Amino acid sequence: NQDSYSYIDTESGLIKFGKELLAELVIGIDIENDSKHSYYGSICLVQITTSKSTFIIDAIKVSHKTIEQILKPVLENPRVVKIFHDCRHDLRWLQRDFNHIACLNIFDTFVLAKSLNKFKSIGLEVLLDHYCKFSLSPINKKQFQKSDWTTRPLAPGQLEYAALDTFFLRSIRAGLLKDALECYGEEELKRILLETQELSYLRVYDKEKVNKMKDWVPTFK
Repeated sequence: NQDSYSYIDTESGLIKFGKELLAELVIGIDIENDSKHSYYGSICLVQITTSKSTFIIDAIKVSHKTIEQILKPVLENPRVVKIFHDCRHDLRWLQRDFNHIACLNIFDTFVLAKSLNKFKSIGLEVLLDHYCKFSLSPINKKQFQKSDWTTRPLAPGQLEYAALDTFFLRSIRAGLLKDALECYGEEELKRILLETQELSYLRVYDKEKVNKMKDWVPTFK
């Protein structure tokens, strides 16, 4: 429902959120983009879940330059964990639309879930059901999965669907870490997480940004 997220469609609202965001150490992040209504396409929403709430940034109503200025100090801070579900697509869009912004210290729920080899499929809805006991309505999924994210105003159902993409990521990460620590032990899990970082960055970022992570050590908090 609408009480579970905050919708940000003004620069002043984003600046206020940015101050709160600087205090976070673990965030869930996702985007909604459109590639049907223009040649190059564009990010339409950025969803971020913090320790307090979920925030949906309207990247059509708020300038991309302002979004970049607010998000860059957090996304490029290697001490802040950024949780994605299958980050490959999102990293490229974020870098392209927000002036080569990078996401350092990624926790990809898709990659770790795949490594555990315990799920028949690794969609977000599978992890939601397993770790959070939450089922996304098939009707809502079919209705909003291919929404036109360029239309304004967005329907309440669209915003609720977008919020769910990050709302449970922190809980899914906690569950995956517990299972992975039991399966692999701490040292092997560190190796897997380091390998994930390297593969993600080398596909998307230049060498200078990759080097920022050379002394990074995974944390399990």
